[in-house]
Amino acid sequence: GEARTGLACLSRLKVKRLDQDPRKAGVLLHLLGLSEDTSRFVKVGKNAIPQYPHLALPLGEKLVEMGRRAEAIDVAEGALKRTKGENFFWLSDHEDTRESLLRFLVRTYDPKTERRHLIRCAKMLLFEGNRPADYTFLRDLLRNEEEREQLIQEVKAKCSTGALIKILSKEERW
Repeated sequence: GEARTGLACLSRLKVKRLDQDPRKAGVLLHLLGLSEDTSRFVKVGKNAIPQYPHLALPLGEKLVEMGRRAEAIDVAEGALKRTKGENFFWLSDHEDTRESLLRFLVRTYDPKTERRHLIRCAKMLLFEGNRPADYTFLRDLLRNEEEREQLIQEVKAKCSTGALIKILSKEERW
């Protein structure tokens, strides 16, 4: 009710190009999510993501909720690409956005049919965040000893010393 009232007020104020202004998208998505205007929610979200990749998360969640999982994955993957490199450095929560997008993708990919993509995202999570829990999750996705041994070699090459010690201790590999 209150969300619809807020949207109606914005409509009466005739805010120019409200749905196209990425700077207003966060608040607008919140109101649209509460009002359940899903088609407008999707349109506003997709329009804002190029400038504000973190908005891919609420959009992705909504798309999954609507049964549009493949579209949600495309949105999150596109936003993840935008968070790479120095053109994204200005956003203070850069790492949080990347991590949240990766965690969303890891939750959303189907381990049976999209295993390669799932492992790719799980590796990014591990090597960017250096969390032993991410290692354990990734290790448990691997099917054989050869893949696990290759992962240990990657961990030795790419993880921080602190994470490496915790992971090798967990594996009793000294």
